[in-house]
Amino acid sequence: VALGALEAAGAVLRDRNWPMINDTQRGQLSLVLPRGTLLDLHWSWFNEPERRADFPVRSQDVLDRSVDVGLGGPADGAIRMHDPVDAVLHLCAHALLSGGDRLVWLSDISRQLRACPAHWDDLVDRARATRLNLVVAVMLDRVTRHFVGTVPTEVVAALSGRSAWRLSMRALVRRPIPERDDELLTGRTFVAVTRGSDLETARALGRSVVVEVRDRLLREPEHPWRAKVAGRARGLPVEPSMGQLDLWESHDEHAERSMYLSKIAQHGEIW
Repeated sequence: VALGALEAAGAVLRDRNWPMINDTQRGQLSLVLPRGTLLDLHWSWFNEPERRADFPVRSQDVLDRSVDVGLGGPADGAIRMHDPVDAVLHLCAHALLSGGDRLVWLSDISRQLRACPAHWDDLVDRARATRLNLVVAVMLDRVTRHFVGTVPTEVVAALSGRSAWRLSMRALVRRPIPERDDELLTGRTFVAVTRGSDLETARALGRSVVVEVRDRLLREPEHPWRAKVAGRARGLPVEPSMGQLDLWESHDEHAERSMYLSKIAQHGEIW
C-alpha cells in the first residue's frame, strides 16, 4: 500500500533487480521522491534477514505502539511516529550496526532519551524481549560518556548484566582502535558485531573475520588462495552493491516484484 501510494505521488523506485532483492530478502526499498529526495521504505527495522533473526522486532507491534506527533501549531497537523521507547531502541540499533562512531548518532539518542525519562522499565523489558539489550547497553555507555547524566547507571546494568563484551566495548571507547582502510578489524567492526549475548557476539565476530578475509583474498586476482577461498565461501552472504540493485532490470519485473511484496504481506515478520 505504501509503495503504491508513493509511486502514485510521483516517486520513482531505484531498486529494479527483483531476483536479487528476493534472494537477499531485503527489508527496504529505495525510492527517489519528485523533488529528488532519497527515501528508504522499510518493512522492517533491519535490512538483512540475519539481523531480523538476531533481533526479533515485530513491525506490527511497532506500528501498533506508534503515536501521533504534532508538526508545530494546531493547524500543522500530526504524523505517526515510533513511541518514545521504540524510538530509542531503533536509534541504538541503527547506530550500533553502522559502527556507533558518530557523535550525531549519540546526540540523537540522548535527545530521544530526554523525551522518555519515565520509561526506563519499559526500555529494559522491550530491549530484552527483542534481544537488543546488549546493543542498547553498549550504545548507552557511549552516550553517557559524551552526555553526562543522560542514563541512570542501574538501567545499563539491568540491560547487560555482567556482560564481558560490554566491558570490552567500554575499554574500546577509552582507547579507540585507529581507523585505517588497510586494517582487517577496526573499532567500528567490533561495535557492529554486538548481538544479544556474549556468545552470539563472539560467533558474529568470527564470521565477520572470515567474510573480511574472504573478500580481501578475492580482491587480489593473483593470490594463491583465491580459488580455494572462493569455493569454500559460496555459502557466505555478500552484500550487493547499489549498482547491482538499481541498474539491472529483471526480464519479468512485474512477477518478481509481486513475489517480493506477497512474501512481505504473508510472512514478512519471519522472512
